Amino acid sequence: MDTLSSKVLLGILLESRRPATRTRLMKLLFLVGQQAPVREAGAFYDFLPYKYGPYSFAADRQLRAYAEAGVVVCEPLTKGERFSIQRATDGELAIAYYKLPGGVRSAVRLVMGRTEHWTDSQLIRHVYEEYPRYAVLTELDLPHPERTVAPPAVYTMGYEGSSIDAYLDALVRYGIARVVDVRNNPVSRRYGFSGGTLRDLCERIGVEYEHIPELGIESEYRRGLGRPESYRRLLSWYEVEFLPQRVTQVMQVAALMTGKPSVLTCFEADHRMCHRSRLARRLAEVTRLPVRNLGVAGWQNGSACSSRSRRGPCPLRDTLSWCAPQAFWKTVRSSGCTRSTTATGPTISGTTSTNGLMSMSRNTIPERTNARRAIDLS
Repeated sequence: MDTLSSKVLLGILLESRRPATRTRLMKLLFLVGQQAPVREAGAFYDFLPYKYGPYSFAADRQLRAYAEAGVVVCEPLTKGERFSIQRATDGELAIAYYKLPGGVRSAVRLVMGRTEHWTDSQLIRHVYEEYPRYAVLTELDLPHPERTVAPPAVYTMGYEGSSIDAYLDALVRYGIARVVDVRNNPVSRRYGFSGGTLRDLCERIGVEYEHIPELGIESEYRRGLGRPESYRRLLSWYEVEFLPQRVTQVMQVAALMTGKPSVLTCFEADHRMCHRSRLARRLAEVTRLPVRNLGVAGWQNGSACSSRSRRGPCPLRDTLSWCAPQAFWKTVRSSGCTRSTTATGPTISGTTSTNGLMSMSRNTIPERTNARRAIDLS
């Protein structure tokens, strides 16, 4: 309960007048996260497109932890569960919630008040209409954009400093179909990035996962790294002496790169400080494909979108990540509750009201959906 995100999650349950399904909680969390006071208060959950719109695996993990600790009541349904606050602890939780900044609590109440009488279907429809890119992986019979497919290239991306949700969201945004993990030992203290968990989460969003440990650098060789010179010496050794002894694995990865859009992934955010940059150079020679170094928030070697702008009403968050810088800024200048199209794809932009909830009126309830599947399983 010591983070902004977890307190807001509990606050939504405290403000709710009835138990909420996982799907409903995720959409409410997402909408609260779009409010300016929440964005300005500090780090919040990241979200990615999933079966029924924006979803956070980190928030789901926290929710399950609260249920196991008895803080939250988890009531099984025919399909899925619904959650409510354990009333024996609501006084203590309320104290923690009311320690949040007033603007954050107001944002929670605003979203809860305006969605109080909406069904889950109506809530999903609203989110799909206002934030269409999060509908790209939907399993519902609703209009949604097509999933992006990246053009052929040797892609690389590190996860340093990012959440698992932001990382997975980047895979979807960039149009990556396969993660090629080139860590020697795929273990991480950051949730979601250890090999088995990363494989499972990738597969849940339709992304393949391959681990090639033979192309990683063992930890004993990475001890004592500090200054850029030490990294350069290590990476030069990797490229000149190590890779020539791994021809079979290099050719294996080259085949993966040419088969479908694949990204070399490792820890370091800066590709220049990671062995994947030297491996990518070798793969480019073999495949004749260009190297594209991706960042979770945007291009590292081109125009970039900061982590703060990804959460805000900035239209860059929905622009295809390989747009030219001129296309990015043209979109920004022309934003204003419109939908424009660049040469490389659609750009969704819009203006935000003082409460930060785009086009949402208390008296406007989205139409009911005729979904083919139950929507209480996000």
